[in-house]
Amino acid sequence: MDRRYPLLNKVMFIGRLVRDGEVKYLESGTQITHFSIALDGAGNRGTEAAFIDFSKIGEFNVAEYLKKGTQVFVEGHIDQTRKEVEGQKRTFTNFLCDRLQLLSAARSSDEPQATGEDDFDPFGPEPTKTTETDHADKLFNLLVDHYGDPKTWNRKQFTSLTRWVEERTGTPAVSVSLEGLKAQLAAIPKAEALSLAEKMQQAFARSA
Repeated sequence: MDRRYPLLNKVMFIGRLVRDGEVKYLESGTQITHFSIALDGAGNRGTEAAFIDFSKIGEFNVAEYLKKGTQVFVEGHIDQTRKEVEGQKRTFTNFLCDRLQLLSAARSSDEPQATGEDDFDPFGPEPTKTTETDHADKLFNLLVDHYGDPKTWNRKQFTSLTRWVEERTGTPAVSVSLEGLKAQLAAIPKAEALSLAEKMQQAFARSA
């Protein structure tokens, strides 16, 4: 039986930037952002560190936040180009970024380094705040005013909140955690965030 399957070309990584992102412009004015990540967990337990180079073609509203040490979630796809090198045609594989979410701020040199998956605590200390935008702060503060100290929130609450935000903005959360929620709010475009803030205020007023 001849079975035909649809092609799937998608990659997803969580890692930390090994250097600041680099923004360039083509003669046409098209913006291209280059950045490299080291995969989280690579280099632990005697394994060799893995590094991935990405390019983002077009306007990239988080380019200014791509600082060395920042933890990011990247969703993209593989692109192949053929070029002639020294008279021979060769195929080059590139990783193109379709979507990126900031998961934490750049890690300081004196911050303890995680040694493996067992060190990850989804309800642990809040990350150093440098990447959240003003509108994301407003959304988060509305949640804190209504639900109280985030340290008292449980997984069910995080799941409910991240799902509620995704349903109204189309912006998914990378993880069900405090970091995941903050990164989700920071990824919402400003206009949508302000509209969501109004909806939150109305909903909280009705439930008061």
